[in-house]
Amino acid sequence: MSQQSRSNGRAFSGFAVIALIVAGCTGGHPGATSANNMFVNSTMPAMAGSLDLTRKWSTGRMSVSLKGLRQGLMRTQATLNDISYVTLTLSGPNLPTPMTKTVLSADLVLPTLTAVTFDNVPEGPVTLVVTAYDTTGKPIGSQTISAAVTAGADTPVPVAVQLDATPAPGTPSPSPVGSLTATVTFSEQTPVPSPTPTPTPQVFVAAAQEEPVDGGTPFSTTARVGESFMLYGDITLTKLDLMLKAEGGLDANVTVSLYATDKTGSPTGSPICQASVTVANPAFAWTPVTFATPVAVVGNTTYAWVLDCASGAASAAFSNGDVYGDGANLTFDAAVSPTWTSVMAPDFSFRLYSSTRPAAY
Repeated sequence: MSQQSRSNGRAFSGFAVIALIVAGCTGGHPGATSANNMFVNSTMPAMAGSLDLTRKWSTGRMSVSLKGLRQGLMRTQATLNDISYVTLTLSGPNLPTPMTKTVLSADLVLPTLTAVTFDNVPEGPVTLVVTAYDTTGKPIGSQTISAAVTAGADTPVPVAVQLDATPAPGTPSPSPVGSLTATVTFSEQTPVPSPTPTPTPQVFVAAAQEEPVDGGTPFSTTARVGESFMLYGDITLTKLDLMLKAEGGLDANVTVSLYATDKTGSPTGSPICQASVTVANPAFAWTPVTFATPVAVVGNTTYAWVLDCASGAASAAFSNGDVYGDGANLTFDAAVSPTWTSVMAPDFSFRLYSSTRPAAY
């Protein structure tokens, strides 16, 4: 090889070419020494870009002009410390819209991501995408996980986000540096059971006297009034409506009692049940009276409801004539007679209610 050909500058790329040039230098120029050849020793870093390598013999030394060396030595390789924040996005066919959570670097205990839980996730398949970002908002690692949410249980899913290690063009691919690990839990959405509708209890009118009001009979703490009645089948008595009004401009605290009757049709014994009601209206009006415990009333048996006052005074409305044929008007006044007075007319106004269907009356 001539000296002229050796002195011509040529462009080469890569370490192998550098070694070839060095070999040429050693064998051809009388001014070359081993010290000159130490400029390119046996180890050179891998470099990207084009290296313009020119041997100059004027001084007996070889000089290397490196173009693009800076670019060749720089490469992007993410580390755990580069993570600025992490996003977790959950989607699935049973999710109307994706669920997203963001964890900032302040909440990261590297290399572990703080435990993350997605609550109220519907049962079924889901896809979780976990992405780590650097401070510029560039993604530097991501993992996509498919899972299935089980009904009535929490579903833990391990996550390991391998960080990117993307080299500059032309350089070898370095190994990733570290990975971000976590356990993400999907908490199944417990369906809220629809409230069981409370059935409206059926109420039947078992007996009634609802003719137009013709007048009223007063009762008080000493005077009592009532009406006997008989049904043609068994019922469960729940409520009683009475046509009442207050007397004397004061409220009346009325006690309503249910009695069995003797052979004359008069109330006898202790009350079967009782209820209280306040009457304040100055004109006759229907007044509902509800018994705390429904009462079994036996068919073809005569009973009587009786009114008196714990305080105040009131009147019970009546209709002229024998308008209720299965009972009688009852009155009692200790100041007048020690016994009940029973007449077939007039009949007091009332309605008896049953929770069971009564026989026709």
